Amino acid sequence: STDELAARVRRALDGKFPGVQLFFSIGGLQRNIVNIGASAPIDVQVLGYDQTVAQQLATQVAAAVAQTPGAADIRINPRGQYPAFTVRVNNEKAALLGLSPTAVANAITLAMSGNPGTASMLIDPYTGAQYGIVIRLMDQYRSHPEDLSNVPLVTLADPASGGSASSRGRTPILLRDIATVSLSSEPLLISRKNQQRVIDVTANVVNRPLGDVSAEIVQRLDRLSWPLGFTYHMAGQTEQQQGAFGSLGLAAGLALMLVYMIMASQFQSLVDPFVIMFTVPLGLIGVVWMLLLTHVTLSIVSFMGVITMVGIVVSNGILLVDYANRLQDSGLAPRDAVLRAGRIRLRPILMTALATILGMIPMALGLGEGSETNMPLARTVIGGLSVSTFLTLFLIPILYVMFERRGHRHDTVAG
Repeated sequence: STDELAARVRRALDGKFPGVQLFFSIGGLQRNIVNIGASAPIDVQVLGYDQTVAQQLATQVAAAVAQTPGAADIRINPRGQYPAFTVRVNNEKAALLGLSPTAVANAITLAMSGNPGTASMLIDPYTGAQYGIVIRLMDQYRSHPEDLSNVPLVTLADPASGGSASSRGRTPILLRDIATVSLSSEPLLISRKNQQRVIDVTANVVNRPLGDVSAEIVQRLDRLSWPLGFTYHMAGQTEQQQGAFGSLGLAAGLALMLVYMIMASQFQSLVDPFVIMFTVPLGLIGVVWMLLLTHVTLSIVSFMGVITMVGIVVSNGILLVDYANRLQDSGLAPRDAVLRAGRIRLRPILMTALATILGMIPMALGLGEGSETNMPLARTVIGGLSVSTFLTLFLIPILYVMFERRGHRHDTVAG
């Protein structure tokens, strides 16, 4: 499988390149479906405004994730900073000189980056090609904080020179007159979630269930010291899986209710469908047995297999109970009716179960490229159907006779 190939490459490259961090991303459409669109199975989001503190917390979170068994390919995103000039404007001085923050920012942008939006156009008279003329400071005059401090913002008339306002000298107001400039560093990228700054710490899961890895990571993160205004959120496949499990659980409950209602309307009884519904927990026994035997975790795909299995095992119970009711209506006693129904309906029940199981075997074995995605579904159906088919032939007749001896069928016919 792709996971096994990634594990081999991971072991082969481990320690071969000192000082180099290696990350493995198992891509493809099927992997994206399994991850439900998440960038990685494990995604711890560090939420907080101060990016410097957030980077320090992200490093601690990455160390905690790395110490968790089953977590691999830990990555911090975004990571790294770039050098930048930090300009702190004295708002009182700027206001006295009539300078707005927008005017200061425009002057700095013009000096450092030029005016590409309003650049003058030069047309070559021979070729007709157009060239934009961008005006900005030369490289040697925009490399140090002192250079940026000398950027002129505006010129004011000098009252000491005397004369009229038009003939007075002009005094330039420089950036250093109203602000301080320093060399610092800024994040390469600022990501946001719900208008909050966020740093993602992602990881892959290897040789361990996702739920166990996520639970242990949460325990380790709860032991960290989180400053005021900072918190974490478990996103990625963990969050998606929890939401999907809730939706699938609701879907499974709704499916069981609809199946019961349909059978109740067809049998015109509330007891017969209740007896048939006992095939569902029998199938769940097989599901748990198969998952434990094959070391497959309960995932979204295997949960879908449970829902598929419910419809098949219920149909086996319907075949048995419906024919037993027909025989009992013809005059047979409940015990004789269910025994005869078991003998006659054994063949179609086994044919249905075997046809489904044999059809699922190639998928359950994981034959073919990318087949590991659907493998949990097939194994879930095979386990649940095998055990349920075997136990249905014993438990359902016993329950049928127990309820019929209480006069249920007699009362229904008399009514």
